[in-house]
Amino acid sequence: MISKRWIFKQVMRIMPLRYAREHFCYHKLKKSLDNDKIKSLQNRWLKVNKAPITINYFREVFFDDDNKSLVMLCKNNDLDGVNRWYEELYSSQNVYMHYDEYLNHRMSLRVISRFITENFDRKCMILDAACGHGEIDKYLVSKSYYNLFGLDINAERVDSLSSFLNTVRAESIETTTYDDEMFDVLLGLEMLEHVTDLDETIRAFYRVLKPNGILIISTPYKDMIDCKEHVRMFDFDKIAHIFNNYNFSIEGICRLPYLNFDGYNDIVAICKKL
Repeated sequence: MISKRWIFKQVMRIMPLRYAREHFCYHKLKKSLDNDKIKSLQNRWLKVNKAPITINYFREVFFDDDNKSLVMLCKNNDLDGVNRWYEELYSSQNVYMHYDEYLNHRMSLRVISRFITENFDRKCMILDAACGHGEIDKYLVSKSYYNLFGLDINAERVDSLSSFLNTVRAESIETTTYDDEMFDVLLGLEMLEHVTDLDETIRAFYRVLKPNGILIISTPYKDMIDCKEHVRMFDFDKIAHIFNNYNFSIEGICRLPYLNFDGYNDIVAICKKL
């Protein structure tokens, strides 16, 4: 039988590797902000994508039958049906967090957290557009970032955040009552693969961001992370083409591990409102 002491020793051996990898990933994201590299990539994207793509596209190969039914509801813009689909999903789950929702387990989330604390003033206005259990928000509060605002469509999750974050609303980014041009930084983390109407979502991002405001997104790279709730896939070309179409510039983009010891399966992009 494996003892707790043996497990503890193995964890202690792994921890330095995790921190070294996190440091490497942070500098990978920083390096992606190199202007000359981004300009050359954008020129390539413009050449590759001369013809406009359909913005509100959906996956054609499905994760399972439940995923197929969700995609069909989104394609038909059946918002009531989508809401019922998610209500059934949430009724079979609980409000407690899954393994991949913890900051300690999420490499890309910790890299984004560090990027914010090292590049943005504590007074800046930050909106987490799909805050979930608020892991990144708890971290930012611990670093004295107090102008934090959140959105989540799950009312139970919103209630669970009230102990440390009272500026959170049970709304979607598309229907939020936050003012125009209110935020310096907007976080759209692991959400674009879920939304019903991508066009409406990105227009909402643009509306609430201040001029020259920064949008930070993360989303799975192709199908390297997949589940029944994902209605579309992304790669670098799609990200660049879509956001250029909505008057955002891609300031930096790279692939990072979603979880601590995953492959490079998550896209992180830094975009600026023009």
